[in-house]
Amino acid sequence: MGNSGQIGRNESCPCGSGKKYKRCCIGKNPPLLQRSRHYFALKGKSAESFIHELAQKTFLTDWCYPNPLLPNGKELCDLLVVYDEIAIIWQIKSLRADDGGFFKANELEKNLRQLAGAHRQLFKLRTPVQLENPRRGKEGFDPSGVKRVHLISVILGDCQQPMRFAENTKDLLVHIFAGDYPQIVMNELDTVGDFCEFLKAIESIPADARLVVAGGQEELLAHYLSKGKRLDWINRHKVTVVDEGAWVALQFNANYLA
Repeated sequence: MGNSGQIGRNESCPCGSGKKYKRCCIGKNPPLLQRSRHYFALKGKSAESFIHELAQKTFLTDWCYPNPLLPNGKELCDLLVVYDEIAIIWQIKSLRADDGGFFKANELEKNLRQLAGAHRQLFKLRTPVQLENPRRGKEGFDPSGVKRVHLISVILGDCQQPMRFAENTKDLLVHIFAGDYPQIVMNELDTVGDFCEFLKAIESIPADARLVVAGGQEELLAHYLSKGKRLDWINRHKVTVVDEGAWVALQFNANYLA
């Protein structure tokens, strides 16, 4: 956005759709755009700056512990979030420019292995881990108070190859946030409670459900929001199709905006 406050045609649309402004909200009602100009933005960010944003500028600020260390000095994971009885383990990967925007399967696999390893250290081996929050200082991690654990793999960059929104590794379900989706989901679910409830809803989808999501991950998020923050409408006995276009439609739904 230029100094005049005007949005460039090729800039990311401030509505949070992840599309360029010229292909999304250009020419539409400006007040609808104003609501999201202060939102969490990821365009061009590295893994390190993504972690910094989460730890210091989002609703997760008070519960973020960047780069927690094992007793041997090795990094446990990129980020650990501990909120009430919930822990969220994050591993972030930035696609290199010379990858041409295509993600490689081994990059995701590495994230999955690191997440599974971090979960094992924390909750099976109960390895002592030193945490440090920019606001709250240093403290030790106590696994006994944690009742629910979520694992998130973030793939930053222009991911042009489709991928699943969740993967299983070592009997653990890992949420996959790819491309513009981390920005979209964290802008919409901008309290730690709402964010964790959405992760829980995704994990409640039956393993044998035949779910087809057309378009990006934001389409499933749109249906979740428009149907009362629920995913129990996904039928395990027949194919459930989540159509493309639900996300864009939601942005201009009068009830949603109200």
